Amino acid sequence: MKTLTDRQKANRVVKLTGLFFVLLAGLNYFQLGFSWAIASGTMTAGLFMLLFTPERIDDERVRELKFKAIAWGFAGGLLGVVLYDMMVMSLQITVWPVLSAYDSLLIVTALALGLFHFLRWRDGRRAGSK
Repeated sequence: MKTLTDRQKANRVVKLTGLFFVLLAGLNYFQLGFSWAIASGTMTAGLFMLLFTPERIDDERVRELKFKAIAWGFAGGLLGVVLYDMMVMSLQITVWPVLSAYDSLLIVTALALGLFHFLRWRDGRRAGSK
């Protein structure tokens, strides 16, 4: 079994810290009733740690997939947030909440992270079928 380098150990600590932030924010909001502003900021910080920390195997293909996921995730997420805000403002729907900056960052970062893992899974299936 290969031992991890110091850089890989540090990356693992950052990823675990990001996961801890996301879980802690969810627990604080849903169980303890903390404000959504604090929870969304903490979740965003955790998702940023998960998204921007290098992977254990961080070669050119993984970086390319991560870049593609970030580009499409942020573009698609921002488009969705803008359309949502335009719809809420133009139709004057008071039931739907107005998104804050942290909410927008949370949406686009979660979308980019999910897209990265989907692209990586699809790339792995494609490589296994050859």
